[in-house]
Amino acid sequence: MGVSASDYRARVNHLADVLILWDIDGTLVTHAPATRDRHAHAVGSVLGHPVDRLPAGVGKTDRQIIVELFADHLPSDDELASALRVIDEVTAADMRTSPSTATDGAADLLSHLAHAGASQSVLTGNTPERARLKVTTAHLADHIDFDSGFYGDVHSTRMELVAAAAERLSLQQGVRPVIVGDTPLDILAAHASGFPVIATTTGIFDATALQEHRPDAVVSDLSDARAFAGTITAIVSR
Repeated sequence: MGVSASDYRARVNHLADVLILWDIDGTLVTHAPATRDRHAHAVGSVLGHPVDRLPAGVGKTDRQIIVELFADHLPSDDELASALRVIDEVTAADMRTSPSTATDGAADLLSHLAHAGASQSVLTGNTPERARLKVTTAHLADHIDFDSGFYGDVHSTRMELVAAAAERLSLQQGVRPVIVGDTPLDILAAHASGFPVIATTTGIFDATALQEHRPDAVVSDLSDARAFAGTITAIVSR
């Protein structure tokens, strides 16, 4: 018995109602080298004096880091907007000489998932401009819908960021979102808002550290596109 055209389309586009929300740093791209701490530079430029960098804050939003760097006072709306504008400018300048690098397998994986029918966007602690810069300079932008993304310039924590995404997506019928990230905070925030989540060991956390927080799946890398697509299918079909 032959395969009908509709059956063929269903097989090819088996992820047609899935929205994959990618984290960026440590997941899709590696951190581009920088000669300065961009957040501290941005806040220092607003305050008019140098600011010491914060210890590494994996999973924090740009807004959260900037607010914490003001240290002695809560920044005004104007101060916050100025610092966010500067960090966008600094990132753009840095990316011209030291662009982000795609995680191994990321380009082929994004293409494979797109051809399987999935929609793909970002859920990231970066500002919208920094997200575009990092993904674009890593040559990964072709299959990412930035206009549908969720960004770290508005929300002070990743928990708030993911909760806002959940609220917006709850209004859209027939969309099955999946978060992909590389930190325990990605997992915890996803769980708190009811999102399924795939954790990757492409960042600084190994499988054991990620499994402690019970993601729906852990993958060691992004090199096996078919297996990754199968993992997503299994998760959204539960």
